[in-house]
Amino acid sequence: MQEVLQAAIDKWGKDMQLTVATEELAELIKEICKYVRGIGNKEHLAEEVADVEIVLSQLEIIYGKERAIKNYTSNYSFKSVKRSLIQLMDFITDEDAKYATDMVIWKVRKKTEWLKDTLCLHPDVYRIKIQKIERLATLIEQ
Repeated sequence: MQEVLQAAIDKWGKDMQLTVATEELAELIKEICKYVRGIGNKEHLAEEVADVEIVLSQLEIIYGKERAIKNYTSNYSFKSVKRSLIQLMDFITDEDAKYATDMVIWKVRKKTEWLKDTLCLHPDVYRIKIQKIERLATLIEQ
């Protein structure tokens, strides 16, 4: 999987992958809102979680991993994740981009894990991620 994600970064560039990451995070936020309002469905939510997990892996490749973030155990709300995403856009060209990105990645990963646990999405997300990575590999080869 890492090789495919790196190949996508190499083919389309870091800036494009950052744009895709922003789009995917926004789509997850939209699906969460629909689900909370009672008009969403688990399949769409699982698909967006899978997309976000894929782009988070790409962000980790682009910016590296901050080990201190992995040990941080506070609980955050989705609003704080959204605020962090907005703050990230201010930092993206700054020297602090790596730290800000690591923090956002950590927060979003915590929330996607909570979603998968709460809604029993693990099998769906795994299946969708594999399908999407296979499609991505095909696109890279073209």
